[in-house]
Amino acid sequence: MLHKWHVTIYNKETAETETLLFDIVLNGPGVLRVPNIPKEFEAFKGPVIHSAAWDKNVAWKGKTVAIIGSGSSAAQMITAMAPDVEELHCYQRRPAWVVPRRQDNLPKFTQWIFAYVPFFIVIIRWLLFFIHEAYQYIFIRDSAFNRFGKCRL
Repeated sequence: MLHKWHVTIYNKETAETETLLFDIVLNGPGVLRVPNIPKEFEAFKGPVIHSAAWDKNVAWKGKTVAIIGSGSSAAQMITAMAPDVEELHCYQRRPAWVVPRRQDNLPKFTQWIFAYVPFFIVIIRWLLFFIHEAYQYIFIRDSAFNRFGKCRL
């Protein structure tokens, strides 16, 4: 028997629920999923929307729109809005973060260890996993990683 994920979806507009079956469920909310709208925006008289709390009632067709930020959400909004708006202005504080991918040439000795020493490569993979998992903490405001990276979100 195949195991399936039973996911119950709640529709806020109709108050109805539906249970669907999936083989795989991916959770990708992102680290910036909680709206954080700067207090300086309070003086703006038009609608202010955060991508994590989208307001479907705001029509942007034919309007002048400003997108603050340049992350993956902004990239998706820009491509969706561009054909419909009169003007689209995009602002970013600093360039997007891209972590370079290491492309090391492994010495012959290391290749030999990976080939002939059981579990050595598994240990290395787990070590790399935990090192890369630690990267997410740089996005947490006032965390030690955030202060170390001199990053202010």
